[in-house]
Amino acid sequence: MGLFLLLIALGYSGLLDLRTIVSVTVSDMAIAVVLYYLLGQDRRGIEEEMVNLVDAAEKFSYLKVYTFKVLGVIFYYVENTTTNECYKAPRKIEKMADLGVITKTNCKSEDDMKAILQKNNSRINEKEPSIIQLMATKRKRK
Repeated sequence: MGLFLLLIALGYSGLLDLRTIVSVTVSDMAIAVVLYYLLGQDRRGIEEEMVNLVDAAEKFSYLKVYTFKVLGVIFYYVENTTTNECYKAPRKIEKMADLGVITKTNCKSEDDMKAILQKNNSRINEKEPSIIQLMATKRKRK
């Protein structure tokens, strides 16, 4: 903020020409944007995002998301298949399921989802899980 006020003060005193500074900044920004897209930096970002999504899909392969609608509202539940626990899905898990990172199963109703969970011997916990509860796996200690 102080730098901005200093520039204004120098502009009003005549030591700096603010019109020149603004015009050079605008043209430089336009050139920077054009070069960004011409040199393919945008594509590199997309490729990196895809690699991250594939890595996340592998890490979270033991999670399953179940969805069902009630009066037009979509409910998301996430099942940790290694601990046989099912929770209300946090927003981040919902987004990952919508991106296809986590397997998503669309159920007709809540009863349909409960039947699937009962078949998997999973129990429903109505609370949102912590990241530790989602990352927990049943592994035998050596």
